[in-house]
Amino acid sequence: MKKTLFYILSALTLMFIGLKLADKIDWSWWWVFSPVWIPLVVLVLVTIVRLCTMYYLYKHNTEYRKAVDDYREARRQSNMTLEDRLKEMKEHALKMQEERRIDR
Repeated sequence: MKKTLFYILSALTLMFIGLKLADKIDWSWWWVFSPVWIPLVVLVLVTIVRLCTMYYLYKHNTEYRKAVDDYREARRQSNMTLEDRLKEMKEHALKMQEERRIDR
């Protein structure tokens, strides 16, 4: 689908360029290259809307925020070396011991 759309837009652009150079159309160069820039503008707008939606959900939906945070934590842990993981486990154990000592 993406390749087909790319080929269609490329052919359309080349056709418009040929028609412009042959003086068959009296368009500005902005419109000649519109098959290139219009999809890019649409892509940028869609990306902005998606990012704004994700930001809104993250700020206002606790379930979404928890899912994102859990995903980030899982990615962080999967990228850790064994040495880093052991260090984190030792720090956690020390923290738990400190909490137990405070509770007594």
